[in-house]
Amino acid sequence: MNTEEHKAIFKNDFFRIIQEQSFIRKQMIGKGIDAIYYAPKVEGWEEIKDKEVIHVPMGFLTIQLSDTTFYKLNTDYQSWCGGIFGIQIERIQAKEFFENKYVQDENNLNVNKNWQAIAGQRIRNIKWYWKTDSNEVLDGTVLNDEDALEFLFEDLFLPESIVFTFENNKKVYFSAFAPDSDYKLITGAEEIMIFFDEAKLLQWGIASKGFEIEQKSKTPHNKVQP
Repeated sequence: MNTEEHKAIFKNDFFRIIQEQSFIRKQMIGKGIDAIYYAPKVEGWEEIKDKEVIHVPMGFLTIQLSDTTFYKLNTDYQSWCGGIFGIQIERIQAKEFFENKYVQDENNLNVNKNWQAIAGQRIRNIKWYWKTDSNEVLDGTVLNDEDALEFLFEDLFLPESIVFTFENNKKVYFSAFAPDSDYKLITGAEEIMIFFDEAKLLQWGIASKGFEIEQKSKTPHNKVQP
């Protein structure tokens, strides 16, 4: 496969991903989180000292919603250059989760006090924020998927964060970050960092939230899973 053929496939995949992720986020809105599974401690990774931030070294976590559906947040989006990762959501079946459950996964919702503020709260909206080399110019804007093609083949063009807002206005930030040292982050990582307020993000050096991408064309690029 030559470069142009590869780019054509990558472009089509991009349109499909934007469409699928929009559909998935809409499915989750209006529901509460009954459980959130991840491994808070993994052998070989040093625990971060900041107890108001959660580090998920494995780079994935699973959310069980109040309607018993399951969704996996995973850092498996790769930018064009490869080796730089972004975060997205996948709907999975309960059977799939429990059959493949990582041995150290546990329901942290009632264990870690950071989650107390959203317990019993319904999801009001979910924002999916991207970054690129031109992030400062685009910060806080909304692009349609066709306009976003301008940046598609940049190394740092990737979805960096997913932000859940709940009915009590509390927010949870899930980001493809890895802790380099205390209060320093590596972006585009395979690990996940979870923040619970903007002040803490600033403390860790994250001053921009990125930009959103919405679907312009209503033409399906592939079947979206219900």
